Amino acid sequence: FVLVYGEDTERELIDGTVVGRMETYGEHDRVSEWLESIFVAFLQARKFGTMLCAPPVKIHDRRVRRPDFAYVSRENARALKEGAFHQAPDL
Repeated sequence: FVLVYGEDTERELIDGTVVGRMETYGEHDRVSEWLESIFVAFLQARKFGTMLCAPPVKIHDRRVRRPDFAYVSRENARALKEGAFHQAPDL
């Protein structure tokens, strides 16, 4: 893959298919940071759970994705193990 597309490519290999990556800068970053700050402040005040930035979410044995951020409730905190979510986060 790297030999064909190079190290700085905006593509990724998913299940044998090359796909373009979504650009994540500018307005996307500002909105993401704003949403994260709101969620973190709310969760810290009420102790409902945890907000994590770009946590690994295990889709299956060979695939992990990293959403911009994810929320996990106290009840589902056990889903976070070995540094990744092993089930869908609550948000």
